[in-house]
Amino acid sequence: RRIPTQLMESGTGLVVAIVSWVAVVSDLTVDGLVFFIALAAYIVVRQGLLRLREESRPFSWRRSASARPANP
Repeated sequence: RRIPTQLMESGTGLVVAIVSWVAVVSDLTVDGLVFFIALAAYIVVRQGLLRLREESRPFSWRRSASARPANP
């Protein structure tokens, strides 16, 4: 099963950017509110899309010491 998560993420970024731009241009917003809402929306969607990816990557704090490159 293949889901185009990269395209979905790009589309999400575009939609969030357009909605944010419309909110800023409409001038009905509180300073900084659009930024935080847009950032939160993108993070929530991105975390959902990461679960759809075929390859799973462990978080950096969960990697074992053997996964780190050796010091020269």
